[in-house]
Amino acid sequence: MTGQGPLHDMLAQLPAEQAKKLVDTLTASGPQFFERPAVPSRRRGRRAESVTYRVRAALDDTAPQVWRRLELFSGLYLDQVHDVLQAVFDWDDAHLHQFGSGPEYYDRRTEYYLCPFQVEEGEAGVPEERVRLDEVLVDIGDKLFYCYDFGDDWHVTLTVEAVLAHEAAAPLAICVDGAGPHPLEDCGGTFGLAQLVAANDAAHPEHARTIAEFAEYYGDTEIPSVREFSAAEVNETLSSLELSAEPNRPIDPHNASDAALSDVMRDVVSTLRYLPPRRRRTLQSLIDRAGLDTRLPVDPSVAAAATTPYRTLLDLIGRSGVTLTSAGYLPPSVVTAVYTELGMDRDWIGKGNREDQTAPVLLLRESAQRLGLLFKRNGKLRPTRVGMALAADPVALWQHLAQRTAAEAARVEDVAAQLFLVTVAAGLTDTVEPTLLELLQPMSLLPTDTLTIAHLRSRSFERTIDPFDRMNMRHYDIHRMGFQYNAEAAQFARTVLVAPAD
Repeated sequence: MTGQGPLHDMLAQLPAEQAKKLVDTLTASGPQFFERPAVPSRRRGRRAESVTYRVRAALDDTAPQVWRRLELFSGLYLDQVHDVLQAVFDWDDAHLHQFGSGPEYYDRRTEYYLCPFQVEEGEAGVPEERVRLDEVLVDIGDKLFYCYDFGDDWHVTLTVEAVLAHEAAAPLAICVDGAGPHPLEDCGGTFGLAQLVAANDAAHPEHARTIAEFAEYYGDTEIPSVREFSAAEVNETLSSLELSAEPNRPIDPHNASDAALSDVMRDVVSTLRYLPPRRRRTLQSLIDRAGLDTRLPVDPSVAAAATTPYRTLLDLIGRSGVTLTSAGYLPPSVVTAVYTELGMDRDWIGKGNREDQTAPVLLLRESAQRLGLLFKRNGKLRPTRVGMALAADPVALWQHLAQRTAAEAARVEDVAAQLFLVTVAAGLTDTVEPTLLELLQPMSLLPTDTLTIAHLRSRSFERTIDPFDRMNMRHYDIHRMGFQYNAEAAQFARTVLVAPAD
């Protein structure tokens, strides 16, 4: 062997003419000669009755071996198993991953199950969301391979040790035993982990040499610590995953190219496909709860109550409009009338007769202009043709406000604004902001405990929220230190999400 590969060695043993002919043949065959052939599916039928698999998840190429013993519900899907493995090895889900079923992970007979990014890139394989655990693990001794971070190249082999009866009250995933430290993200794979273990253990035979190497290559940089395995800590993380048994889970019930979807919902579906599995399931659950596949009729009494602020302002402005002050504000008489009729004195301290000092009136007037109900011209504020037509029709006004809000959220593809609408439409009352932050964290460079709603503030986000505030669909609860949303907010958000953007 020459050490330059088996093909080189084979060619070296052939006469020059035969070697040239073979190279010409391979070259003429094109790139498809080297493409991986289609692999027969290795998946088997799903179990009629669910069981619990006792599985040993071993991190390959570690000595002493790093491993975790898990009990997994057979009805979990592989994207859920991915979440479990991230938890038990204390990874951050910051890199790509891939499952494989076959003789070995790297084998031409192995069938691969792809993460969402790979699916979007058109790679060959089956989306992991479509594969249930009991299709690839059936009997004792069966193996499933998992690769995480194609740079550090962490390989985990899952081996079935026992097939147990599933108790209805049992958790869907639990860690019962394990050994070895948690592998650190971006540490250089198993070699880097071994170095860190030695550097952190004064009794390790390689400790002194490793410390010296760190000092040589990294100077005074602090050596990262290694977290030891704790089944209790792992199970605490597993419990937070909120895994659910979904025997007939829909894979992708919303088609982003479906012409029946609004522009906003097409953007939401695109976002759905790029989220990590856990957050993708959260968003899918919110979409399902919101019932966005049907257009619900608007309750006239709900529309009348909600649109009262806009209709009151339109009524007081009148069809002929009002003359503004020299500074461009509403005259005091109109400000006082709006302030009094809408009961703004309950939440605002002041005389309520100057628009520049009465924020609720100012914000309502600016909102009505932005939403196409009022306009300024030649020192007067007048209703638009649309504003005059809708002033006496609450349902039509509700629909108009929804369309304009949808147009704002769709025009700039503001993900925060769009996910805000889905979260509210799902009927959440006091957890809208925390849920929104959880969904958006993967798209932010800030850590979870640092990201706040203030970081999401954009012109489009503010304008999407604005109608909810003007129609009194949310209020700030000082005791809970957060906003509370009412039932009308959910109804309006649903209308926005199914409305065609004008």
